[in-house]
Amino acid sequence: MCKLNTLLRENLSNPDLNVPFIASAMAMSRTTLYSKFSHLSDVSVGDYVIRFRMVEASRLLSSHKDMSIQEVADLSLIHISEPT
Repeated sequence: MCKLNTLLRENLSNPDLNVPFIASAMAMSRTTLYSKFSHLSDVSVGDYVIRFRMVEASRLLSSHKDMSIQEVADLSLIHISEPT
């Protein structure tokens, strides 16, 4: 999980951050990624990425009180509106 979290943190600004990208970056097939991840978590890889982005958005909202939710959602750093 640490390696995945590091990968997500380093690539939040990447609009191509999705399951195939993650599998490739972790040197495994999507099937292997799904299998290993299902043993560690009760959510899918895609849902985990969305939750990770939401936590980052929440952190931004907490630390930047002057930003609106829309401003945080529009930030290229988070890509909340992008499907994973």
